[in-house]
Amino acid sequence: MTALLLLLAGYLVSVWLVPRCSRLERLGYSLLFALTATPVVAASLGYGLGVFVSKKLVAGVALAFVVLLAPHAWKRWQQRRGSSAAPGVAEAGPLAGSGRAEGRALLFAALVAAFYWSYYSNSEFLLSLLSYLLRGEAECFYMQTFSFAAALNPEMGAPQVEQAYNIISTPGNTLFTTSAMAIFGLHSFHVLYVLFAVVLFLFTWLLLAHWTESEAVALVGAAFICLNPYVLSVEVLDRNFIALALSAAAFCALAMQRDRIFMHGLLFGLCAAAGLRFLPLLFLVPVALIYLRQKVRWLQWLLFGLAFMLVVAHNLPHLSYHGFHSLGETESLPQLAWLVVSRFERSPFLPLPNLLFYPVHMLACLGSLCGGLVLLGGLRCWQQGRSRFLMLALVYVLPWAVLACQRDWLQGDKSRILIMSMLPIAVFLGYALHSLLRRTSLRADLISVAVAALLLQGLATLSGSLVRTEDTTSYFRHPLYQHDSAAWQEFYRPQFARVGPLPSIDRLFQKADLGRKHRADQQLKHRLFGPDGAPSLLANPWVQEHLPAAAQSAPEPFAAGEGWIDLDIDLEKLASDPEHAATLREAGDARLFADLRAESDTMERLAAFDVVLAAYHKEVEVSWQPQALPVTVLTSQAELAVLGEIYVDLNAWISLGKDELEFQQVNIISYAVQGDPKGHGRATAMAALPPRDSEAAISLRIPAGTTVILRNWLVDGTRGVPHRIDSWSIKTSSGQAVLAFHCLEPESYL
Repeated sequence: MTALLLLLAGYLVSVWLVPRCSRLERLGYSLLFALTATPVVAASLGYGLGVFVSKKLVAGVALAFVVLLAPHAWKRWQQRRGSSAAPGVAEAGPLAGSGRAEGRALLFAALVAAFYWSYYSNSEFLLSLLSYLLRGEAECFYMQTFSFAAALNPEMGAPQVEQAYNIISTPGNTLFTTSAMAIFGLHSFHVLYVLFAVVLFLFTWLLLAHWTESEAVALVGAAFICLNPYVLSVEVLDRNFIALALSAAAFCALAMQRDRIFMHGLLFGLCAAAGLRFLPLLFLVPVALIYLRQKVRWLQWLLFGLAFMLVVAHNLPHLSYHGFHSLGETESLPQLAWLVVSRFERSPFLPLPNLLFYPVHMLACLGSLCGGLVLLGGLRCWQQGRSRFLMLALVYVLPWAVLACQRDWLQGDKSRILIMSMLPIAVFLGYALHSLLRRTSLRADLISVAVAALLLQGLATLSGSLVRTEDTTSYFRHPLYQHDSAAWQEFYRPQFARVGPLPSIDRLFQKADLGRKHRADQQLKHRLFGPDGAPSLLANPWVQEHLPAAAQSAPEPFAAGEGWIDLDIDLEKLASDPEHAATLREAGDARLFADLRAESDTMERLAAFDVVLAAYHKEVEVSWQPQALPVTVLTSQAELAVLGEIYVDLNAWISLGKDELEFQQVNIISYAVQGDPKGHGRATAMAALPPRDSEAAISLRIPAGTTVILRNWLVDGTRGVPHRIDSWSIKTSSGQAVLAFHCLEPESYL
């Protein structure tokens, strides 16, 4: 019922702000303001008054919107009914108001929503909830959202508002998520993820239909921006994805509702509040250029600023705390830009400096043919309107230029920041398709695309051989156990820069396997909040209301092959000769690193001596890492039975010595960097068998058909927080060991 009230409030706000528009626009704006208007006010009340955001508060705010705006909407409806003229659509092309075209767009939007519903992974939500309930951490907007739910904080009288301003993520995301949490509970982030995808599709369709007057172009461009591998690298609710959806609505309003200045300010304020730190503020530059070209009066500038500040004001303490010049840097942006020009260094474990890293990574996701189409579309957009091209180009170039100046780019999630600027890519692709469909210069267009694709392919290949020095000062700011090496880069650069002609689903790794994702979510939910979950978690009122019933059922087991096999992995060849790094054979009498067939018996025998075997562990020497390589396989991995996967962790755990029974004491890798002077590491360590050898090779006895995943962790050595994972997967389902490398696994796997 509250959700319907939100939709009604969103519709009334849209009628107030946008009195004349097409039916599809009306639907888009109604959904957009249902997601933003009431939630923004409710979240602002939560921050300003220091109160929890409850369903009653959200319903009360929505009802206030309905009461205040219903008379205006009724008056508008009577005026329209009494007018003999059609309502009209300001600045609309022939597609606007076309029932069939809009109906097909709506059908495609529904298909996108269905896909996004299946594609979403709730694992990060569940793990963040676990962290919040056990440790009370508040380091991302997931945690902030939890702090505004009264049932998650039964011992507190008010939310911890002050924590929102000194954390890594902008608190602006809670403008949307706190209300959703109060209404949808466990599915709150899931619902928002899908609805923002629908908003993104609808407004991209409207913008392309308005500029190209082609239904086919609008459908392809809108589908592309939602379904390309770079955007799909986010399978959770992410601030950059939210900023992308809101930017599509904002620039659509700027193009199609040119006189609605107050609404422009609100929408760009929402963008600025939702994205990473100050980056979406850069969208104001192209807006200012458009306003200057349109000779907008100074009073309208003030109106824009007023609306903008209404949304952004609560985020200012956070922005001032971190600074407007960079993302976690101490130097100013000009100083950082000079370092790029004078040194052009790369962060450790990245193959390229940021200036090249982002376009190559995006090109690897989208493909060189798509890149060629985007370049052609940019040219056609320039020819049709230079101010429009400049506006779109700045949306991409300005954030990219700022990101190019940043250092310490170790975290995998930073690779996806430019998702917030994907709108120009989709629009330029639309212009290219529009030019091809018109066939007025088909031959020249095809030649241009082919030449551009070949050039991009060549540049990507060259980037795979470009050797740049690493910024060694990064190790002081982010202490790591392992250091980068020339041997690792010789392997890593070509893997990273591998670009095909078409969009690459391989970059998504396990994210593309929807069946696996659903089983993994169910298994995680059952393990954390099922019957065997921690009593302190299950006693929480919110968990009792939303999780136990859904967490009772365990996922169906994985259908493994018959028998057992031995998998030999040469750790040295993982980087030097990956094609021959893994070999498969029938289970025999070989010396094994981990024998899963005998694991339960081994653990039972050791338990008789009061030893709980938690891992198999050894540390070896390889040429592609200066430090010794710690190799760990945890025992009793629940994923084996459910997903058919076994994990081998590299650089995640370290041995802190042996106990009186000669068992290794293994703990997280950060103890190798900061030491263990107080003995906390040994006190909390887990037991591992003494290593049988020091060879840079391991043998695993596993069920036939199992997939082995070697995860090479990059971990903050002082806090033990993982930055990212680079992985090798070894599939055995075909009776042979098939190895593949996967770089830059996104954050939701960590």
